[in-house]
Amino acid sequence: MTLKQETIEDPYLFAILNKLFEQGLQKYRVPFIRRRLEHRMRLRKIPNYQKYAELLSKDPNEFTELISSFSITVTEFFRDPSFFERLRINILPSIIDNCRLTGSQTPEIKIWCAGSATGEEPYSIAILVRELLNADQNAMNLSSCRLGIFATDINSSSIGISQEGIYEETSLKNVTQNLLSRYFQRVSPKVPHSSTARFYQVSEDIRKSVDFHVADLTKTEPPATDFDMILCRNVMIYFDRESREKLIDKFHKALKPHGYLAIGQSEVLMGKLLGKFRSIYLRERIYQKA
Repeated sequence: MTLKQETIEDPYLFAILNKLFEQGLQKYRVPFIRRRLEHRMRLRKIPNYQKYAELLSKDPNEFTELISSFSITVTEFFRDPSFFERLRINILPSIIDNCRLTGSQTPEIKIWCAGSATGEEPYSIAILVRELLNADQNAMNLSSCRLGIFATDINSSSIGISQEGIYEETSLKNVTQNLLSRYFQRVSPKVPHSSTARFYQVSEDIRKSVDFHVADLTKTEPPATDFDMILCRNVMIYFDRESREKLIDKFHKALKPHGYLAIGQSEVLMGKLLGKFRSIYLRERIYQKA
């Protein structure tokens, strides 16, 4: 997308947007960029674009903070329970069965969480897979599959939180007591906290199964071409059409034959993109590679 001077009345806003576009943020829609930009201005108590442009030219840390603000971090464990129930009942058992049929001596389940925010989603997936694998082993004495989850986000601060794996209890409201006792340990926050909230850390075993990296989805090449499933939920809604199509094409190439793609509730694959995927659970926005 090319930014045209006549579409932006304020010359300082135009200069700021151009600077952001040079960093690869042209994939985002301009109204979304402006909302994030104005949020930073309110936080810094800056009244207009001219003053904020001056701050950006003097303070490189502010520009870094502005870039980081484009990561969407509103999340929690097992967000949208019906989606995770569909994974538990239908999708993940199929992936596990296929893993065991590979004939490999070290079969592996490979999942990519693209736009992983502060880590609740990939950890939720890891817990579900671990529960299913343990249940199968206990009932049928089956050999286990290794689990490898690759999680990426553009925000380095979010990745730092993910790697530590410590969360306030409010983000665990969908976690059952059984799962809480098996996969979380109550801890004290490293930074003193004024509230009486409880904090929990994800178990070391689950943390080791997720590999977190800072990455821009529009620039990063897929880390593999044999993923069983890719999750990119509630990220593409902020991208322009061209960027969305390129990203879907990237996901298609990164999935193994008949691999699964999950996108957000407010997103849908249309037009030529449906030639690459077929919808198998439309309500949950789960597709399968065609």
